[in-house]
Amino acid sequence: MSTTQLGKYPIEAELGRGAMGVVYRSTHPRLEIPVAIKVLSDQYSSDPSFRQRFHREAATVAALNHPGIVRVYDFDEDGPVLFIVMEWVDGRSMRSWLDEYGRFSVDVSVDLIQQLLSAVGVAHDFQVVHRDLKPDNILISNRGKTKILDFGISKLIDDKHRLTATGSMVGTPAYMAPEQVKGDPVDATADIYSLGMILYELLHGEPPFMGQLPAVLHSQVFDRPRASTAIPSPIMEIIWKATAKDCGQRFQTCEEFAGAFHYMPKAAVAHPPVEAIADQDVEEEVDETAQPLPARTDGQKPAGVYGTEVQHVVVPPAHPVHRAHALLSAPRERHPRPGPDREHHLRNQEPARGRRPRAAAGRAGRRRRRQGRDRARAQALPEPQGRDHRARPNRAPDVVGAQ
Repeated sequence: MSTTQLGKYPIEAELGRGAMGVVYRSTHPRLEIPVAIKVLSDQYSSDPSFRQRFHREAATVAALNHPGIVRVYDFDEDGPVLFIVMEWVDGRSMRSWLDEYGRFSVDVSVDLIQQLLSAVGVAHDFQVVHRDLKPDNILISNRGKTKILDFGISKLIDDKHRLTATGSMVGTPAYMAPEQVKGDPVDATADIYSLGMILYELLHGEPPFMGQLPAVLHSQVFDRPRASTAIPSPIMEIIWKATAKDCGQRFQTCEEFAGAFHYMPKAAVAHPPVEAIADQDVEEEVDETAQPLPARTDGQKPAGVYGTEVQHVVVPPAHPVHRAHALLSAPRERHPRPGPDREHHLRNQEPARGRRPRAAAGRAGRRRRRQGRDRARAQALPEPQGRDHRARPNRAPDVVGAQ
């Protein structure tokens, strides 16, 4: 194979190497747009039956048209070399972001997995199962959109291993469904299992099963992912259902998987007991402004990682911790609309100088008003002439004047 030309595509740079082959950067000669070319390794290109299936599956893979799937422009060959011309994506793989930041916040993780479910669901509608979903095969563009690589290629390699009876497994052990480990036929639920494992890693920072290969494969068949303090319990329940060992107990479609996030119960806010704060008189001021959700706890890290641009995911603030008296239902202060009523309200609240303020409402106010009326009535009565007969109730009143 020429190192400068591959068919009609000029080779500009090598982007990476993997088990399936080598990826190069090139430019489409007619469209004049950047493209990525994946050259399959010799063990696949030299197999005549694989070459036949390669061209047969080309139309199916090229029909996958979704923003979350890397578009395939061409399946071609240059002598003994088979290669695939794909869409060029400006961004980085999900694996590189996980290696740099460790894990993502809950909001970002759910958003990414929702995008993946939308793309994988479209592929399942065309009866195409990926079989090797993992962070290495997922790109995150500079606009924060996920792009899935190698749709259809894993099926070709899986068929080759089955026909040649090599005993090899197609997939990555940390994300493989139990039926893949056991060599059973797989369906769409195998991709759902892999997406559940990816969601766990996005939130926790590492896959649920790690270690030596035999231990990982054993755990994929028999063990359930352990709970993590970094994963909220409602999302952990979703992960457990997506990664059920029995494929019949998992989400059967990507739409069902995505819909589970809309029915998650709201996280309850824990308030301190009233007895614990009843003796505190000082009321703390609570900052109710929205705060960005951090992505990690070990240093200053962005909350939402989207390509080369960092977008902070702002979530509503937590419910403030109230004091004991604030836990009771207090009447809200009314603010009348502008007009005569509001002016009257303001006069009652803040009287002008020289004007007696209106008495407060309630029993105490009524008592003060009654006392004030009694004092005014007493001042208005005339002074009694002579002795007051009320001082001596048992005697007859004095007669004023001469008889």
